[in-house]
Amino acid sequence: MALFLSISGVILGFAFMIGSASSKYFEGLLFILVRRPYAIGDGIHVMNIESEALYSGHPFWYVEDVTLFTTSVMFSFTGERATLSNGSLANSRIVNSRRSPQASMYILLKFPVNVTHEKLQIFNDALEQFFKNRPREWRSYDSFRAARLDAEAGFIEYLVAATHRSSWYEWTAVHTSKADMIHFSLELSKQLGIAYRTPPVPVDLNIQDPPNFPFVPTLGRPLSGGSATTVPSGLAPLQERPDLSSLQSMFPPRMR
Repeated sequence: MALFLSISGVILGFAFMIGSASSKYFEGLLFILVRRPYAIGDGIHVMNIESEALYSGHPFWYVEDVTLFTTSVMFSFTGERATLSNGSLANSRIVNSRRSPQASMYILLKFPVNVTHEKLQIFNDALEQFFKNRPREWRSYDSFRAARLDAEAGFIEYLVAATHRSSWYEWTAVHTSKADMIHFSLELSKQLGIAYRTPPVPVDLNIQDPPNFPFVPTLGRPLSGGSATTVPSGLAPLQERPDLSSLQSMFPPRMR
């Protein structure tokens, strides 16, 4: 360690004389020898330190080789290879997928604004059972809550959060489980009759005689008889809880 510090002191002195090239070289040495943000075999994603993180996870590059000067990587999706200067990585944000265990996953679902609390409770119970049926895939079912309301568009957006047992390094397994969660949620919302549909936007083709007032679209479907008047589309009151066992069996656990 003392030898490294003495060498670093010499290099630092030369850095002021030679310029920015040596400064970057010194930053690269500290980056690899002191910070050690990754090792050979890790999956990393390099991004600007001020960039926003992706809630869907970051596609990564496999680290194939590390020297004092460069890092050799391979892109996990395409197999393309690249060589990066350690000095250029020193001021970047390095996301290490292998060191990110138990991936937290989120999906957003839209429901009509007139959805009843009873149906939302049934949806939540069925979703909770979905995760309980897959203990080897999912560590926990974390949240089902309203995240955004758009009264003009007629929907309320809910966030579903869950924690997977695998790390982000196991990209295929994690996203396959997430796809099952999305498909189950969509099928469940259809069976409960609470799937959101974007209301149609009326188009007035009579450009010769425009109305004297601005048209405000309303929710619902046009009444029969060609009238332009619309009424809100409501949900029938729920008399009994539906049998969703067949839906659960459509998505068998992938890990037993």
